Amino acid sequence: MKIVEVFVYLCTTYIGYVYSAQPTGCTYDSTDSSTGIYTCTFGSYTAPLTFTGFTDPYPQRLIINAVSGTLPTNTFSGFSSYAANLIDLDYAASLQVICSSGGTLTISQALFSSMSYLQELKISNCDIQSLPSSVFSNLVTLNSLWIEGGSVNTLASNILTGLSIEKLDVPVPTAEFVIKNTVVSGNQIPVGMLDGQTLVKSIRFDNIGLTSVDDALFAQNTALTSLSFAGNAGITKIETALISTLAGLSSLDLDGIPFECTCDNLWILTHATTNGIALPSGIICGTPAEYQNKKASKYYDEMCDTANACGDLPGITLGPTICMTIIEIVSYCILAVTMVIAIVALVIICYVRRKLVIAKENLEKKRNSSWARVQNALKKGGASGQKPPLRSSQVDGWV
Repeated sequence: MKIVEVFVYLCTTYIGYVYSAQPTGCTYDSTDSSTGIYTCTFGSYTAPLTFTGFTDPYPQRLIINAVSGTLPTNTFSGFSSYAANLIDLDYAASLQVICSSGGTLTISQALFSSMSYLQELKISNCDIQSLPSSVFSNLVTLNSLWIEGGSVNTLASNILTGLSIEKLDVPVPTAEFVIKNTVVSGNQIPVGMLDGQTLVKSIRFDNIGLTSVDDALFAQNTALTSLSFAGNAGITKIETALISTLAGLSSLDLDGIPFECTCDNLWILTHATTNGIALPSGIICGTPAEYQNKKASKYYDEMCDTANACGDLPGITLGPTICMTIIEIVSYCILAVTMVIAIVALVIICYVRRKLVIAKENLEKKRNSSWARVQNALKKGGASGQKPPLRSSQVDGWV
């Protein structure tokens, strides 16, 4: 059996060697799939990487690693020939750019000019010198765009212009934009950078050193369902206007944010409850000192007046957003009294009916007993000439 397995392995390896080809400086790994991953090492290949240089399979999953320097316009050539019918639907068409330790990255504005077939793009561990205006526009649409690790020295407000992040027909449709564990210049996201992203579903700005977020940042992201600011210790509160337009928001991750707990700042608790927004990591107080590292809900319950749930209406507050008005209380009382009366009436009816049934049964028994005595008397008196009672018609005929 082992000989057969070895034979199959050698044949598979040989066939892969014969029929798969890639440019010098690139390797192919098919250990996890027949649509494997091509990895090209920066500085080891000669630009441009041509589409026809990759065969069986096509370069649907491509990695450029050990990058430190510029990816010029001519990095890729002929990839516009990658038709949709060539894509293996079990995988997203993806490109990942991975920098060497401490490696810099400069991206040319037209780098992706022939790469519109791509569905997912990830840039990892790169000290990005700058992202040119509309740098991703040639990609047209992406299912996901990730920038993870490293830093971004210049983050312009128009880098996403011309690109739509939306759910595509891929195995895991996410429509997500993620910047994670990255040092962002100015410690903030430029106002207007997300404008036009009306179909994006998930945005994560995790651990990127944010100290403030403009209230209008997500104004046009009306399809957003998931938002995360996890790990940004410079943020201490969330303003109402920031998420007021996000009617479909269902998850808000504020993990690692030292919240400035005040009754005004904790509006987010009642807003989340009222609008069905999950707070997967909860909210933890950074201040005041006596509530540091404690749940914000504890501060709210102990320090904030929850009677405001009723506003100007007379009533009883049952929770941060639950008010039972006087009208409701009276209505419930009337309903309860009505139910009691109905139950008592039903019991009385059942009791009286039972008594009537018993009385009827007793009367019937007495009637049957009297008739039996009459019959018995007639039988005994037949020999002595005793006659039965006259009929009413006979009595009426007497004068």
